[in-house]
Amino acid sequence: MEGYRMKFWSCRDVARMMASGEFDETSGARKLLAQIHLLGCRHCRKFLRQMRLLGQAIRLSFGRLRDSATREALEGRLIARLKA
Repeated sequence: MEGYRMKFWSCRDVARMMASGEFDETSGARKLLAQIHLLGCRHCRKFLRQMRLLGQAIRLSFGRLRDSATREALEGRLIARLKA
């Protein structure tokens, strides 16, 4: 793992990686270190789920989700989250 210190990343490091979209695009040592952090951090796991849900909502608002079953399922999840 050349160029990377073997340490657990902070929530700030992982959140920045997720918010920039780098988490889904990265592979190798960087992603492995982020995944190790996610194993032990429920807050970052929740943030990752929220970021993915937000991304789906944005795609929905732009009409990129053509499948009506997927769209309806996402709408239901969003409404449930808003009511919670």
